[in-house]
Amino acid sequence: MWSFGLGWNLHKEAFLERAKWIDVLRLTWSWGYNGQTTGNPYQAITTYKYDNDYLYYTGVGAVPIRMGNPELKWQRVLKNNFGLDMTLFKERLVIGFDYFRNTTKDQLMSIPLPASTGAEDITVNFGENQNVGYEFSVAAQVIRSKNWAWTTVINGSHVKDRINRISTTLKNTSYQIEEDSPLRLRFREGGSQYDIYAVRSAGIDPATGQEIFIDRNGEYTFRYDADDEVVVGNTQPKLQGTWLNTLRYKGWSLNLVFSYKFGGDTYNKTLWSKVEDIDPRYNVDARAFTDRWKRPGDLSRFLAIKEIRPEDSSYSSERFVERLNELWLSSAMLTYEFQAKFLKRIGFKRLAIGVGVSDIFRLSTVKYERGTSYPYSRTINLVFRPTF
Repeated sequence: MWSFGLGWNLHKEAFLERAKWIDVLRLTWSWGYNGQTTGNPYQAITTYKYDNDYLYYTGVGAVPIRMGNPELKWQRVLKNNFGLDMTLFKERLVIGFDYFRNTTKDQLMSIPLPASTGAEDITVNFGENQNVGYEFSVAAQVIRSKNWAWTTVINGSHVKDRINRISTTLKNTSYQIEEDSPLRLRFREGGSQYDIYAVRSAGIDPATGQEIFIDRNGEYTFRYDADDEVVVGNTQPKLQGTWLNTLRYKGWSLNLVFSYKFGGDTYNKTLWSKVEDIDPRYNVDARAFTDRWKRPGDLSRFLAIKEIRPEDSSYSSERFVERLNELWLSSAMLTYEFQAKFLKRIGFKRLAIGVGVSDIFRLSTVKYERGTSYPYSRTINLVFRPTF
């Protein structure tokens, strides 16, 4: 593996000598191959574990826990990066920007295996994938005085990927993303790993309550055909990042971390599993009864309540694809650090106490189900940090 880089300190050039407000202005460029080790170090080897449930007169039996792949190759990344670093106004404003074009060759990925193999998945070389995008960071000391301080940092990134080449193993294949999801993961050269495949939809027919699908030829039909699935969205956000604020007053400190993502798409699993593909005898979303087609002439987004059919589990429609824009307060922490005079009396060098809360609020263009299966929950933490 090798790499090569150049840097230019523009702030040391004669034409910028009079710009006293510029502390650092640097341009950088790097190019090179990096090797990457990801996943289990024994992922190329079939491994077993002994299990006392399989006890025979010859000894303890072993069961496979990982299916090996002797043809597995090292993953390599060719990185091409252009960077700009700026420090202004005596370090009160720091700006960083990077544009990158990374090409991953022999990319590693796991694909599921049938239960009959005794292993959940196998690691294979996906092929060649290219990521193009940028990252930025802006840090500012808005207030800097004896008792008050306010520092804010905002960062973000945008990445667009393209599949340049797919291994023969993965061509013209698809894999279910989740056990209880209708979506399947597909790979197409020229496409993206984050593409959402579904059948295009013209909505619910007011006369019959059936869904009107759009096939590959652009024709309207009531017949669902998985072969008509096309790219209807992409889960990769156009922009995502965090915004950190730290406010200090004497011994008090308040930290707020906001997170955001904009411009990506999502397949609203709540609409599919709790509104459309339901069994009315169990808990469902209220929209399953209020927003569904009931009689001829109804203009609705969802089909009429019907008996659940086994084939519905693979049903994927464009109706459930929504644009996902989110802003949430991911964490807040309030702490107090005691003064040195007080600490000497009790024998401490430093002492800080505080309380923190995560996931305080969330603003989203997509209405999810929030419950035991949804991947976020509000938590409260107490902090007691003494130094003797």
